[in-house]
Amino acid sequence: MTKKVILVENYDPLTMEMFAEAGYDLTHDPEEADLICFTGGRDVNPNLYFADPDPTTDSPNYKRDAECVALYNFAVANGLPCVGICRGAQFITVMQGGSLIQNVDQMHPAFHNVVMTEGPNENMIVSSGHHQAMLPHRTVQVIGKADDGIVEITHKERGGHGGPNELCVQGHPEWCKPEHEFRVWFLDAVKHMLDE
Repeated sequence: MTKKVILVENYDPLTMEMFAEAGYDLTHDPEEADLICFTGGRDVNPNLYFADPDPTTDSPNYKRDAECVALYNFAVANGLPCVGICRGAQFITVMQGGSLIQNVDQMHPAFHNVVMTEGPNENMIVSSGHHQAMLPHRTVQVIGKADDGIVEITHKERGGHGGPNELCVQGHPEWCKPEHEFRVWFLDAVKHMLDE
């Protein structure tokens, strides 16, 4: 049976195309979803991680934040795995009890190296462009950092479920060509999550 994915927000054509090309169906219904993917977009509201907004932080999108919180809570309550891409990774980090660096010294370039602590790749080139960064909770495993030490990839196992039930990638696999190592790695990690 084909696995179904919710994209939040689901208007992103590159993310839609990436999942469709990998054989996934898209859905709007959490009850029939196998995975929730929180995608890129406007900065996460600092109120969600009890911080004052930095002057560089976007004005909040309250509607999206409320939708994301509801879907994340649904996923946790129902054992649905979650992945986050860029802003989505930052959102999941906050929901896990972590925080964010609201403005890194300079935006990471479009393509840069990530040092991996897990898996076959010691180094991986990722595609990204972000001015904020994840500060994961201590219960979250960091599996990839940029050369400057910024956390780029994390995963977390929820108690009793096994496997990485929440995967956060600061980069954008959907910006990469299908054969690019980051996109291949990301889709393999998603498949592993869903096969658990």
